[in-house]
Amino acid sequence: MKYGFQHLTAADDHNPVADPPALDTADAVDVPAPDGDDHEEYRRKLDVSTFDPREGAASADLWYATEDPEILYRLRTAGIKRWGHLRSLLEVGGVDGLLSENARERVRQHGTALETFVEAYTVGRGKPVDRDVLEASNAVSDKFIDEASDLADRVAGKPEAVLDGLSNEVNYFREDKVEELRAYLREQGYIDPRPTRSDEQIYAEVVDIYCQCGLAQRPQLKPHQGLSRISAAPDPSVAGD
Repeated sequence: MKYGFQHLTAADDHNPVADPPALDTADAVDVPAPDGDDHEEYRRKLDVSTFDPREGAASADLWYATEDPEILYRLRTAGIKRWGHLRSLLEVGGVDGLLSENARERVRQHGTALETFVEAYTVGRGKPVDRDVLEASNAVSDKFIDEASDLADRVAGKPEAVLDGLSNEVNYFREDKVEELRAYLREQGYIDPRPTRSDEQIYAEVVDIYCQCGLAQRPQLKPHQGLSRISAAPDPSVAGD
């Protein structure tokens, strides 16, 4: 299992007090009720997609930041689907009338653990590269952009794999353009030169957060259960729960 965290409170320069997010209930009728489903069963009913930690904790489906299907259902029917949206609402009391104080605190604690996981996982892994990134770099011409984009998709956007593929798999792609792209990816933070953290290091960081929140002492929720929830990785070579 591979893991990761990212401090996201000001990453998008959003001021939740000056510009509080609004609840959108447009999708309420499309949310199935749990009807006694446990957490994993409800994930399948909602068809929650695998979470890519490199996209940041804010992009995670709320399933990864909750433990109670009924709470998740209540949030989803209010039009709140992602952790980033809920986190902003929590900061301004936007869900005070929707969740009890205890439920809000528990969701906030799980969200903190999720962010810790993402921060630790992304160390040394950088950010995913896609067509938009390749085009913005100006290192990939129109002649090669389709093939380079297909390559990025095949390797799940891993920067070094994209660079290796351009050097060894894309015919006539010049090496100086590979190096130009490499420099761009480094400058923009898509390549992270730091060594990745071991599973044990990541586990220890997340367990520490669970212990600080008091979640590890509750018999119905152990740290490894929280980890198994948020540790699904997009890399096909990486095992996840």
